[in-house]
Amino acid sequence: MKNLWKHFTLLFLCICMLSTLFGCQPAVDPEHESESKSEESKTESESEPETEETTDCEHSYSEAVTQKAKALQEGEKTFTCSLCGDRYTEPIEATKSIKILAIGNSFSVDAMRYLWDICNQGGVKTVVLGNLYIGGCTLSTHWKNISNGSAAYTYYKNTKGNWLTTEGKSVQAALAEEDWDIITIQQASGYSGAGSTYQTLDSILSFVHENKTNPDAEVYWHMTWAYQADSTHKDFPIYQNSQSLMYEKIVQCVREQVKTKPQIAGVIPNGTAVQNLRTSYIGDTITRDGYHMNYAHGRYVTALTWYACLTGGSVDAITWVPADYYTIRSDLPVMREAVKNALATPDSVTSSAYPEITDALRLEALGLDIQNYRLIDWSPRVTAFWNSQTGFGINHSGNSTSSVLPYYTASKQFTRTELPVGSLILLDAGYQYRPEGWRSESDRSTASTRPGNVNVAFTQVTEAWWGSYQYRAFNLAHVGSSVAMTEDDSAHFRIYVPIS
Repeated sequence: MKNLWKHFTLLFLCICMLSTLFGCQPAVDPEHESESKSEESKTESESEPETEETTDCEHSYSEAVTQKAKALQEGEKTFTCSLCGDRYTEPIEATKSIKILAIGNSFSVDAMRYLWDICNQGGVKTVVLGNLYIGGCTLSTHWKNISNGSAAYTYYKNTKGNWLTTEGKSVQAALAEEDWDIITIQQASGYSGAGSTYQTLDSILSFVHENKTNPDAEVYWHMTWAYQADSTHKDFPIYQNSQSLMYEKIVQCVREQVKTKPQIAGVIPNGTAVQNLRTSYIGDTITRDGYHMNYAHGRYVTALTWYACLTGGSVDAITWVPADYYTIRSDLPVMREAVKNALATPDSVTSSAYPEITDALRLEALGLDIQNYRLIDWSPRVTAFWNSQTGFGINHSGNSTSSVLPYYTASKQFTRTELPVGSLILLDAGYQYRPEGWRSESDRSTASTRPGNVNVAFTQVTEAWWGSYQYRAFNLAHVGSSVAMTEDDSAHFRIYVPIS
């Protein structure tokens, strides 16, 4: 019995060792087993990374230009798969080149005068400008000349910074001369707000598109500007001699007669840029005769608008100004503002954030410190004027019956010592002055040598300004109209001399 128990104990120990060796587990309840397997499955699924579904599409992309590149602005092209619709875009490099032909008149001469220099300074490598000019040329006259192949235009061209003139050019010949990128068209200023005068525009557009040598060339409309409020232009009565009405009618024609034409790629909003500038301290004095732009602010702001619109360049990058009118440098911020607002809202006027400017700020913009100058009394005399053609004396109510006496305020006469080189002459918008001059007390000017009127805001006295004159004096007046002067007007003309 004792041996039997011994054998039984050994058998039990062997069974336990075998169970451990082969990993036998105790029996598990079926419900618990199901839960256990579910947890294992969940853990395994979470640990396995998700894989995206792949497509077997063998892409077939078509390419389309969705935004055309400009001289200084990148374009964009879009690639679309015709099989699955997959799409992506790529930039198109700015061209750094621009060729513009204007089928125009004197208003395109104004707008393009400074355009080459502005484009060049803005970074355009190749600039070619052409302007077909007939003074006051209407759309109907343009179409008549095109129909007859008339070589009736004066042709101005600029490829290197200088304007060259050729007489007897036709529209056909000018179109064929270059692979123009942009061709502009405009109406004569007086009819720009008269919708009934646009009948021939479709014919002109069709001809241009059929005869342009560059298939990618675009046509732009040059929106011209309303006349100065006191303009005497023969067509101003069409608009009841109202600048605001003329502007509104121009905008209406652009909206109804121009933007409805699919052949026109865009509008150069010069009419709005000019109107914007008029709301600033510059005022309504940017024409030279009531309708043509003056050589300073007027031509500059219109050229800057062409530049920004057609090249895509930033006006803030432009610091070039014409050497003869370098003083407008102080007004660059307000001119840039007028252009940017015109591009943003081309169909309405945006009031300037610069309604006024102080002398100190104007001089600071020119790199001058007003603390280095002294404001002097120029001894204004209302209802009086100087005329260097008639002699050395002043004309006033005590010695003259001239009907124009009320329209002038005369200064004292200045010697070189009293008005030294380096002195500053500041003038507010809406006024002009004539800087009379005499070489001696017995000297008299002729009609051709008498100094002309000045309406720029800033003039610095130089040796060239004095020239051979020994005496100078000023006649202050309102610009462009016969308005009687008062003592209050004298504050709009100021002279600063250097503090020695």
